[in-house]
Order: sequence, then C-alpha cells, then structure tokens
Amino acid sequence: MDMETTRRSSARTAANVTRLTALLASVAWVACASAPVPPPQAPAVEPVPVSPPSNPVHRSGAAQIQADIGPAGGSLKLANGATLEIPAGALDSSVSLTFSQGRATSVFANNEYERALGPTLNLSPSVALSAPLKVSIPLDALPEGFDGGELTLATEVPDGQQGRGVHAMVQTRWDYLPAVTEGGRAQASMDSAAGMRLQFVVSRED
Repeated sequence: MDMETTRRSSARTAANVTRLTALLASVAWVACASAPVPPPQAPAVEPVPVSPPSNPVHRSGAAQIQADIGPAGGSLKLANGATLEIPAGALDSSVSLTFSQGRATSVFANNEYERALGPTLNLSPSVALSAPLKVSIPLDALPEGFDGGELTLATEVPDGQQGRGVHAMVQTRWDYLPAVTEGGRAQASMDSAAGMRLQFVVSRED
C-alpha cells in the first residue's frame, strides 16, 4: 500500500469517526430533550390551627343551619320558629352543628292517646355535652282533646342493628324528655345529643 492510499484511508476513518460522534451527540440531545421534566415541588405549608369562636354564635336560616359553635355557645333558629340554644360551657371545643327540619315520622300518629306537635327536627352530629341544650318551637294551643295532656320532647336514639353486612339497618327508639310551655312556646332541655331526630309530643291517658 502506497503513501497516498494510506493517507486517503486515514482521512476516511477520521471522517467516519467525526460523523459517528456527531450522530451520538445528536441522539443524546434528542433523548435529553424528550425526557419529562418533573414539575417543581411546592413548598410544604404548615396547617394553621383554627381557634374556636370566642363569642357566642347566633345564626338563622330556612330549613337547615350549619354553624361552628364553641365553648362560648350560641343559638340556631329555623324559619319555622324552631330554636336550638347552646349555653356557654355546653361544648368543650368547637363543633360544627347542623340544626334542620328532619324527615317526618308517623310514629306518634298511630295511637289515639298521642299526637306530634310542630315539625320533626334533626340535630347532628352526636356530641358530648357538659351542660344541657334547650330546644323550643312555637305552640299556640294543644290539639283538641289534649288539654292538660303531658308534654314531652321525643328524642330518637340508636337501638342496635338488624341484618348483616351492607344490608344492616340501624334500629332506633324514641326516648321521652319532660317539656313545658312558656311564652307561647314548647321547650325542653337535652342532657345529651344522639345526632338524630327530635319531636315534641303531647299524650293523654288512654
């Protein structure tokens, strides 16, 4: 092999190496360009503690009211006149209470000696109390034939379950609390709140 042939062979080899290097660099650039870039991480934010209301909270609404009530207490009043009063000290911490008109019950219409008074109410959630709550409704007069009857507030409470698994149903019963009339209203005090329905009832001797 002469000198000229050797120089041409070396030149071709160098050119091939240069092209290969350029090709590899191009592939590497394309791979880097197409690789997903992770989004920037948001800085961690420490949760801000929520302080309970320092003053009594008073709310009114149509058929349902939801409010955060703290140890300072407050009151919730529906458009139908039903009122829930929470005295100071009844709650040890802030609780989101919902006071509403509940699903009507026919339990108290099945007997001649018992009648429901006013709307069926609902108070949720179930909450521990350090002092009684007061519930009241407007009451102009008792039903005919029930003058002098016993006035109570019926409270729905859980009473076990029936069935199993997804078909299990919570059974309830109604407990009775004494109630009075004052200033054109029926009212009663509750030492506990089960998070279920409430109904004022008047009954007479059967």
